[in-house]
Amino acid sequence: MDSYKGQKFNPKEDSLITNESLFRVLDADTGKWVDVRELLGVTAEDFKNNPELYDILKQMNSAKPMEESKGDENMT
Repeated sequence: MDSYKGQKFNPKEDSLITNESLFRVLDADTGKWVDVRELLGVTAEDFKNNPELYDILKQMNSAKPMEESKGDENMT
């Protein structure tokens, strides 16, 4: 692992990656994008004893609330 330098930058794919796009995963069965918070069923209460994860969830919720992303089928 020490010798791993990461993958080569691919502008066609990598330029579409945003913080918000990282919140979603493709459901192979339905072909729809699903918010990872919905998929995992996570809430702020789940992370109240883990400040680092709580801060990440808070950032995700402020950047793109889960209700906004429901029903979106395209990542772009």
